[in-house]
Amino acid sequence: MNRLRAWLKEQGVVIVRPGLGAGGIVTLRLRRPSGSEFEIDFYPDDLEANPDAAIEYLKPIISRR
Repeated sequence: MNRLRAWLKEQGVVIVRPGLGAGGIVTLRLRRPSGSEFEIDFYPDDLEANPDAAIEYLKPIISRR
């Protein structure tokens, strides 16, 4: 998670509201520098095992918003 947080900070993206969803899913409400917000969910085991995969997943999403 620390790797993902550091990458988000580099991109100017703020975690507005972290949370846990059903079944322990990590839910993050993110805000881009432009002010737009969106929510994304990750399985905690996947996020811990491979944070770079989460970053690669987020790259096109962040660039679109």
